Amino acid sequence: MTLWHDWRAYRRFSALPPRDRAIVFYSESRQDWHHLDPLIEALTGELGRTVCHITSDAAVPPARPGLHPFRIRSRTACTWLFQMLKADVMPFLYAPDGPECFGWFKKPITSVAEFVKLRFRISSGLPSDVLKDMGGVPVNLAGAELIPAAERGVIDGVEWINPSNDIKVGLQDVFKFYSIQGLHQAIDIADIIINGAKWKALSPDLQAIVETALTTSIFDAIVYFQFENAKALAEIKTKGVTIFDAPADYAPAFIKSAKKVLGELEKKDAFFKKVLDSQRAYAKLTVPYTRETSKLSTLIAGAAEI
Repeated sequence: MTLWHDWRAYRRFSALPPRDRAIVFYSESRQDWHHLDPLIEALTGELGRTVCHITSDAAVPPARPGLHPFRIRSRTACTWLFQMLKADVMPFLYAPDGPECFGWFKKPITSVAEFVKLRFRISSGLPSDVLKDMGGVPVNLAGAELIPAAERGVIDGVEWINPSNDIKVGLQDVFKFYSIQGLHQAIDIADIIINGAKWKALSPDLQAIVETALTTSIFDAIVYFQFENAKALAEIKTKGVTIFDAPADYAPAFIKSAKKVLGELEKKDAFFKKVLDSQRAYAKLTVPYTRETSKLSTLIAGAAEI
């Protein structure tokens, strides 16, 4: 039934006049809505534009004048939607952050066998699919629901983002064991998508300003999150929280299931395979170098402790 409802939502979206679906926002879950709300409000209010907001959450964004909300939850329908948009756009990456932490627990986790028995809050999509293949019990919850769910015993563990974000949620008040060695989202990175026609209409100097600003933001974000996460982790330790290493068998088990999940998806989707093959080729070139330089980081960190 989910696919049927998604198909109906896609048909309603496609039936809109081109101008009404010229600006489209997508959010995986409601935890992202507050990031988009100010922009949507400005577009629909001050600028008088009509926009679409598509989500994969169980709920749809609140309706307002000038906003067309849609819920498309299945990965198949989402993939179809994104491929059929046929948008003329100029994409930029910015604000990298990661890796996301392994998680918060009531006691240290010593093995995958122990981990997969837990009702564990994890991001929807690929992370949940991988945990499920490992034999785990993924639970999808928004940020505002984490503390109440933990206090009621609905969940046994949580991954949210990183120390600087986790401490703001208050997870250190409920859980006293924390591991920052997560594999489910080795990096987060945001993007800005600009209408292609509008981008081409900009003069070269204005395009250069945008490109320079966004390139600078990547460096700024790396420095910012390194410092903010370091400060937050130090503060977390003062709250009676014990930092522990992820289980030794966690990485092999996770990677094995990740390869299986990705392999199944690339068989079903040619574009997914194209992107994955590109990532594999890049990794084949860069990982050997990164592996060697990471040894230097360990040596430096060890020397700094002396």
